[in-house]
Amino acid sequence: MKRLTLFITSVILLIYSGSLFAHELQLHKDDSSGKWGFKDIYGEIVIPAEYTTVESFCNGFAVVEIDNKYGHIDKEGKVIIPIKYDKALGFYDGIAGVQLNGKYGYVDDEGKVVVPIEYDETSYFAEGLGVIKVEGKQGFVNKNNKIVVQPIYDHVYNFDCGLALVRLNDKYGFINKIGKVIIPLKYDSAYIFSEGLCGVVLNEKHGCINLKGKVVVPIKYDKLYSFSEGLAVVELKGKCGYVDKSGKEVIPLKYDQALDFTEGLAGIQYNGKAGF
Repeated sequence: MKRLTLFITSVILLIYSGSLFAHELQLHKDDSSGKWGFKDIYGEIVIPAEYTTVESFCNGFAVVEIDNKYGHIDKEGKVIIPIKYDKALGFYDGIAGVQLNGKYGYVDDEGKVVVPIEYDETSYFAEGLGVIKVEGKQGFVNKNNKIVVQPIYDHVYNFDCGLALVRLNDKYGFINKIGKVIIPLKYDSAYIFSEGLCGVVLNEKHGCINLKGKVVVPIKYDKLYSFSEGLAVVELKGKCGYVDKSGKEVIPLKYDQALDFTEGLAGIQYNGKAGF
């Protein structure tokens, strides 16, 4: 009985997974016309090759182009966003950036313009907010076209974990969704948060801070890489080792090279010899 149950379960999983993969569409070019469309994994044409260019599907929609005009289609081939824009970006957070007559705005997945096409530049939405640019400065707008972070920064990055990395006068820090500075703009460089920590650079030295801005990995290393399986490679004076999320050097800095941990193992080089 157990074997029968296992067999039936395996068949169901096989059918289900096959159904999922069948819906994964691949780019298809018609060599005779030079146009692009989409096919399934079995080679069957799903969306006819009638576009000048296409992009891969992202979050259920694909950017398509006809004669230098851009829009979006769904996986059934239905045009969702009219092919009339001078530029179109992919959908994120249910919103896509578009350009028309030199100005930028955002549309939703029904084709409605939710942020008027009046800005100098847009990017993507994340966590309910999208990047805008006005007279060379960047800020954030919500889906109701309310500017929630005034465009005062030289560059802003999308929100993640409730914070956005911003740059002003070549210094980096983080703000929250109402524009309050949470982590002061004092770093020479900074990266997005990963596993609750963010790499920062100050006076050419690398370290890590947490979401509250507390330094948890001392800013003293020549190089610091992203955390993987709770550990990060650090380098000082030409030697590599590993630190944990508390900043403790759990593996001494004695290796000539070191790689990220994967499934409990990490490649290293020591005195000309390589191993794990």
